[in-house]
Amino acid sequence: MIQGEATAKYVRTSAQKAGLVLDLIRGCDVNKATALLQFSRKHVARDISKVLRSAIANTQQKEGFGGDVGSPLLEGSSFGSPLPSCAVVGRRYWPRFTSRLERLGRGTHPRRP
Repeated sequence: MIQGEATAKYVRTSAQKAGLVLDLIRGCDVNKATALLQFSRKHVARDISKVLRSAIANTQQKEGFGGDVGSPLLEGSSFGSPLPSCAVVGRRYWPRFTSRLERLGRGTHPRRP
């Protein structure tokens, strides 16, 4: 069986939220996984759908592909990992009183002080 892979880096979401959607589609065939992602209410499902379509296209371009896209491509190799702390380019600040700034943390979402 031919395997294809695709990666999305620096997606602005937490690994836990991405993991919930990935657990939903893990082990499904391609048609069911795309349907689940299309009608999911989670915002990260769009990003995962793009990665899934890319993995399908990568599989189809490999030599020896038989044309069976309906087979289960998601065998458990889908996972979400957190962003590295240096992934945020630049620094973000929160405006404070008298023309001062307070620096925000380096999480995936800015935290108000």
